[in-house]
Amino acid sequence: GTAIAVWTLSPFGRAEAEDAVPYLRPPGKADVGAQFLLHTLMLNDVLVELVVGLRRSPSSPLAALPFRWLCENDDLLEFSVFRHDLGQLRTSVLKPDAVLELPELRRRLFIEAETGAHSIATTDPLSYGAVLKKLERYARFFTGLVPGSGPTSFYASSFRDGFAPELVFLVHSDGRKAKVEGAIREWSR
Repeated sequence: GTAIAVWTLSPFGRAEAEDAVPYLRPPGKADVGAQFLLHTLMLNDVLVELVVGLRRSPSSPLAALPFRWLCENDDLLEFSVFRHDLGQLRTSVLKPDAVLELPELRRRLFIEAETGAHSIATTDPLSYGAVLKKLERYARFFTGLVPGSGPTSFYASSFRDGFAPELVFLVHSDGRKAKVEGAIREWSR
């Protein structure tokens, strides 16, 4: 119930940002809704901390940072899942909250912000919680093979630079971190 002020770029600010960051993606077609505000602010806090911690000086160009931050927009990452119950291949999509590319390390981190709004896991063996469902979907995207393309994964087909992919969960508390880590350990078995 506490009011907080948030800001967004004006059209002029967006034009300035595009000049400073040449890889900037186009903005989403719709503004973030109130229910996703905490989610967006968590991601923005990470970006600001990275910029403040890694920028050589306040006047260094943003494009000179040792990373590229690709925020959520309208892009989707497609992959296929074979549905045994239907006996057919179905298209599925991922929409990462953010992607952090580290060119010098040749790594790409897919960031998923977990605000605690959804369960991590469920007791129903036929229903995954939010974290487990994301783990399963990213695993299929990273390692699943594109039909008819030989040994090419969906990830390698979407990102041809050879960067190693990783999934990172951003959490809001130590308690949530412990629960997410436990779910990941259990899922990994």
